Amino acid sequence: MELEIWGDSMLESEWFRDLEPRLARCRIYSIGDRATNPDHIEHLILYDRPDIILCCNGVPVLVLEKTREVPTGHNIGQRLGRIVRALECNTPALTLLPFRARKHGLHTGICEINVRVLRMAIRMGTLHETPCLFIRWPVDAHGELVGDGSEAPGLRGLVEHSIDHGLELSAAPVVSTLEQMEDHARSIEVARASYVTPPASVEVRSAPRAVGRAGHRTVCIYTIEMTPAACRRQDPYTGMQFLYDYLYCRDGTDVANKHTALVLHFPRLTQSQFVSANPNDPLRKSSLWYATANELWFSDGEIVLR
Repeated sequence: MELEIWGDSMLESEWFRDLEPRLARCRIYSIGDRATNPDHIEHLILYDRPDIILCCNGVPVLVLEKTREVPTGHNIGQRLGRIVRALECNTPALTLLPFRARKHGLHTGICEINVRVLRMAIRMGTLHETPCLFIRWPVDAHGELVGDGSEAPGLRGLVEHSIDHGLELSAAPVVSTLEQMEDHARSIEVARASYVTPPASVEVRSAPRAVGRAGHRTVCIYTIEMTPAACRRQDPYTGMQFLYDYLYCRDGTDVANKHTALVLHFPRLTQSQFVSANPNDPLRKSSLWYATANELWFSDGEIVLR
């Protein structure tokens, strides 16, 4: 068995290698820019580069993201593109992160995970029949992350299982992690009922006309208030589009499999302003704007994508 670690950071790759004894001697490779990697890596970085890709005999068996930040509000979107792409390639995706932890700064306090990302992960895993797991990074009594080496027992078990058997939805460590995600999501939804419905920036309603090439009569409109001066950007909005797509639109694995059309609405931009700053170039991250929506709406018209 030949194991390889492909990473975006040598520090993260070495941390990952220490999780499992069989990884101790495997070679670490750096993920390069698009169009510079082997095909089995290129497929996975089409949207963005993940932190870790674990390969067994030249086949990706795991994608891993690791972050010390609690993904609150919109900032969860910064990592979702790479997770979505892993599932599209039938590669299990794991994310190690705190569900509830202290945010530092002038106004320090305890932050809670945006529970919609847990619901999206559960939904994605079901549709793609491939695990998409968020693993809780434990914290101490003060909300500070535990960093003594004991922070990833669940992750170690998942990595071990992925090497031995490959991760499937029916695998015991996968089922256990999904139960933890479900329990946490339910507890937050009970405490904050607003998570059960779309956020203020999203409206699901009857379409004002037939939307997209399939002629959808129900539409999910995600309004993005970017201005001409600051419209050459992708994070976190391109990631959030995937979240709303899977939560409110999707009924299959392909971007065309939607019961509700997804529209990205840019009320403060003209079509030419947006396209000039965000071309649909597969070698640029701006191509993500065109990855899943049915239409893009601007102040002076729209672009029909699918």
